[in-house]
Amino acid sequence: MLPGSRGRVSAFPALIDPLDPVWENIEHEGRLGSLVIELATHRRIHINGPAQIDDARHL
Repeated sequence: MLPGSRGRVSAFPALIDPLDPVWENIEHEGRLGSLVIELATHRRIHINGPAQIDDARHL
């Protein structure tokens, strides 16, 4: 995705750990901040901004 663009990610129920505070933060605060590192190339992707989980469990 390009900076400033919007995306949609499926959040598979098996991957959602109710004890993980990130899901609680999204539910209550509506924000997400994450850093993803591609180990093979050392590329970094920063994800910051508003987030919500819809009824279909899309993030």
